[in-house]
Amino acid sequence: MGWYGVTIFLSAFLLFQVQPLMAKFILPWFGGGAGIWTACMVFFQCTLLVGYAYAHLLSNSLPLKRQALIHIIVLCLSIVLLPITPEASWKPADANSPTLDILLLLLVNVGVPFAVLSATVPLLSRWFSLSHPQRSPYRLYALSNTGSLLALLSYPFIIEPNLGLTTQAMNWSLAYGVFVLLCCWCAFRISTIKQAVVLNELVQGNDNQSADKAARSGEVDRAPGRIDTVLWLALSTTASVMLLASTHRISHDVAVIPLMWIAPLALYLLSFILCFDHSWWYKRWLFVPLLVISAFLVVSSMHWTKLLQIEGKIIAYLVLLFAVCMVCHGELVRIKPGARFLTRFYLVVAIGGALGGILVAVIAPLVLDDFWEYQFGLIGACLLAMLCVYLDRKRQPRQTSKRAVVATRITWGVSTILLVILAVGLTGTMRRDLRKYTEMSRNFYDVVRIKEGNILRIMVSGRVEHGTQFIKPALRRIATSYYGHESGIGIAIQEARRLRLLDSSSADSGLRIGGIGLGTGTMAALTEPGDEIRFYEINPDVYRLADKYFSYMDDTKADIEVVFGDARLSLEREVLNGELQKFDVLAVDAFTSDAVPLHLLTREAMELYYQHLEPNGLLAIHVSNNYVNLSAVVRGLANETGRHAVRIYTPRSARSGTDYAFWVIVARNRSFVESELVQASITPWTEHESLPIVWTDDYASLWQAVVAEKDHSDSRWVSAPNGGMFVIDEAGLLSYSAYLRLLEICRLLYHQTGGSRALMVVTSNKMPEQDGRDLSFDEYSQQLYKEYKLNVPGEVEGIMILFSVAHGKASIRFDNF
Repeated sequence: MGWYGVTIFLSAFLLFQVQPLMAKFILPWFGGGAGIWTACMVFFQCTLLVGYAYAHLLSNSLPLKRQALIHIIVLCLSIVLLPITPEASWKPADANSPTLDILLLLLVNVGVPFAVLSATVPLLSRWFSLSHPQRSPYRLYALSNTGSLLALLSYPFIIEPNLGLTTQAMNWSLAYGVFVLLCCWCAFRISTIKQAVVLNELVQGNDNQSADKAARSGEVDRAPGRIDTVLWLALSTTASVMLLASTHRISHDVAVIPLMWIAPLALYLLSFILCFDHSWWYKRWLFVPLLVISAFLVVSSMHWTKLLQIEGKIIAYLVLLFAVCMVCHGELVRIKPGARFLTRFYLVVAIGGALGGILVAVIAPLVLDDFWEYQFGLIGACLLAMLCVYLDRKRQPRQTSKRAVVATRITWGVSTILLVILAVGLTGTMRRDLRKYTEMSRNFYDVVRIKEGNILRIMVSGRVEHGTQFIKPALRRIATSYYGHESGIGIAIQEARRLRLLDSSSADSGLRIGGIGLGTGTMAALTEPGDEIRFYEINPDVYRLADKYFSYMDDTKADIEVVFGDARLSLEREVLNGELQKFDVLAVDAFTSDAVPLHLLTREAMELYYQHLEPNGLLAIHVSNNYVNLSAVVRGLANETGRHAVRIYTPRSARSGTDYAFWVIVARNRSFVESELVQASITPWTEHESLPIVWTDDYASLWQAVVAEKDHSDSRWVSAPNGGMFVIDEAGLLSYSAYLRLLEICRLLYHQTGGSRALMVVTSNKMPEQDGRDLSFDEYSQQLYKEYKLNVPGEVEGIMILFSVAHGKASIRFDNF
């Protein structure tokens, strides 16, 4: 295959290198959400369709020499559009139509080069079939997908960690120049082959030898009928829908691991490689049952959420996606046409891919309140698989043995029963979600849900709670979730108030607080009369639901202002307009699920925050994340500028409505770090933790900060937060000096015993009640073990000292001392 193979491989590699490259360029401009990846994928699928259409029209409308000449001209013109890096003028002025803005930006900056690359596979495959009629061109398609897969896997593991964006774009442009030279050489060669015209006529005239060869390779040399074309479209659309829907499902319902879209897309490409390489890879008797069985398992795990652990769910989703893609692409290969209909086939497949992307990215958010396209796509895939089996049997009735007929009937019967169960299970899951949530709202950014509990009202985005509020009116003003008074942001605001009192020039004025990310507006519960709080929120649905279902913004006496749009762009515009906000405290908490908006945690972003802070202002960044060590990033950025960074952890407390949270507070003023309250609250970094990391707009690799594999031991004492101790002073019985002394004893005990013994101190104004009576100390101890996920004494050595004011008495309890 020579030059054709090299050129096609390089074009496919560049296609899948430019996609993450461009997406990463524009992520900071549109909020850093998952919707940007989806919008980019839709653009690239549609542009792929344009490239395939160009190849189809060119190869079927003009003689070979003109085809070669026109394509050489187009290749040379595309060079003029390099480099592909978009200018800053493309940054959006608002967030009202992000999808259209993204599509227009990509069209102008990378549309032509991408379309040219997309046209390479069908066009050169057609030229190859004319110059080598005795060989099947479909293996070139498998080769192109191999190049795509290699590009996809190399980007996050090799390219991104080692090269900045500017260098990546420059190298891509140089490689594109090499591709243009190779493609021009292929065009020149096909235009000079004397036999090309004769071979073209032979193929068009359905040469018997070529037809026999096509028949042996499984290609349908007859003109494809309407049913064939409809099946091409349906199969490619279904695979595309399931690719995007599976990526959403894994990201939002299981785990938002950085760049989690790589695994689904890699399996999608792998199925293309296997199916188009040779027919022996796809065995219908294996993959159709695998599809049905894995679908049944996934639906069961969706209905009974505790059926599988996180790892099991990820594997189940990926196995199902691979089965769907193998069936869709395997059936495509079974009904693929002969070489003379090759470009039409590629064109229809590209239309299906683009249609699937449009259905998921554009249509679904308009008509569905949740990510239900996964359920619909799954049912469609099962129905389509059964239809292909049925039509294949009708096409070749005489070639089907009795054993095959019986096997087909059994497969049909079992598949029909499982499909009915599958449909019932999926619709049941959808109905359960509708009953579970008071309201659901979906837009470009995410799905936001409101959940009504017995005690708390909760806002959920993706898998993560973005704020809660007590339902009882008497408790509504209590700061909950990640914003309790003892949390990092709570302590930062308290210390900012103390520092302001020390400043005689501003002692009488309130605090000015900034919040990147609104959530339910819980941070307003930490304010006092005279304060001003300014929220930055990119998702208008979040504000609408927060205002409708939560009263934090109405209850506060502080002045509240909400700015819509991406926070970083808004802050940049304010700097340009000379509108520095002079915040005493700026809180950054704009993460969706466990997803990380990189553009809010770079050197340039931190410099922007510092411009909007008072000289002694505090920057508080919420870094709780199951998969990425964000505290190392914030620590590195703070150290770079000589500022002090402290980490504050607060455990979950069901009674106070707070959730576990890690905050990093960055301060220029040493007195903040040395204050009694901060010293009593910090969780110091240890020598075993990751070294500080510095991200910039040009270079930021998530893999640098991926948390190492966690200790799966059940011992919560050994791996306890705060270095192996808890001091939870809910009743306020401990003075600062007593608090600090207890912390010192806790640390000393923990380190002297190698982490085998730990200390827990809890104060409470009153023993909790249950069934109209106060809990006993034993019962309360068991409740604390469960609430803080601690081992029951006896399983692991530990000490718990419980101070409790109940009926005017204080008690002390020791366990396993």
